[in-house]
Amino acid sequence: MMMNAKKSSQELIIEAAKSEFVKKGFSGARMQEIADAASINKGLLHYYFKSKEALFSAVFSKTYNRLTPCHDHLINSNYSIFKKLENFVDCYISELSKSPESVLFVLNELNRHPNHQTDTAIVTDHWSVSFFKDVQHKVEVGAIKNVCPKQLYINVISLCVFPFIGGKMIQNSTNLTKEEFNKLLSRRKKEVTTFIIHALQR
Repeated sequence: MMMNAKKSSQELIIEAAKSEFVKKGFSGARMQEIADAASINKGLLHYYFKSKEALFSAVFSKTYNRLTPCHDHLINSNYSIFKKLENFVDCYISELSKSPESVLFVLNELNRHPNHQTDTAIVTDHWSVSFFKDVQHKVEVGAIKNVCPKQLYINVISLCVFPFIGGKMIQNSTNLTKEEFNKLLSRRKKEVTTFIIHALQR
């Protein structure tokens, strides 16, 4: 029971801290405000996380790992390269859609502190390594057009991520209402997959 209580308290703290860090960044967030948002006293907050740096690291790692395209279950599948791309885009955009504000949070903090990605709690992206090998093999056997695997990877990630970080700019430049933009996003998985596959097919 004690372990479950501790786990629940930690999750509550991390959720409250994430909200504060996303809105205010590391510098602007205050431990007292996080404690208040989690409905706990500051002493209990420091029991679980000795410093703001330790709490931020826990929040950042969890958020980063949710947004990093780590889909190891796709690596060893027998699907075609096109089906793997379709599954990847589906998984990735679904995850981005759950917390769009987290994308900018991660990007801003990586710019502020580039070494975040070397933290031990950060999950290694094995998917991209396997993807590079798979694409290169398909190029060599003539199954797809001659493309640079890393450029293709960047293209796929960019097509998935940009609408979530550039939404306001897209809306303003295309005179879209919020509702119209959301409809576009709802069709994004199909659009990205179709665009990439057409670009690769011979």
